[in-house]
Amino acid sequence: AVAYRQNPTAHPEYVSQVFTDTNRCIERKGWKQVRSQQEQEQAREVVTSELAQTGQPAPLSDPKATEAFARAVEDRLARASGAAR
Repeated sequence: AVAYRQNPTAHPEYVSQVFTDTNRCIERKGWKQVRSQQEQEQAREVVTSELAQTGQPAPLSDPKATEAFARAVEDRLARASGAAR
């Protein structure tokens, strides 16, 4: 990273390598990537809607509540993307 910052043209592959490594990490964790502006907006709407339904966000100190919230959002996104197809 330091060498790239000092001379980006000497290490043109660095940025794509970082993105590749980051994407692999995301996939290993089982997370989903939001790629398009439309997908970002859809995710934002689902999260906002889910928060409105529950009345308040799940406390981060409660792993079960956080997991349940994340699962609900993922389920709604999956249904929404299935309906859009």
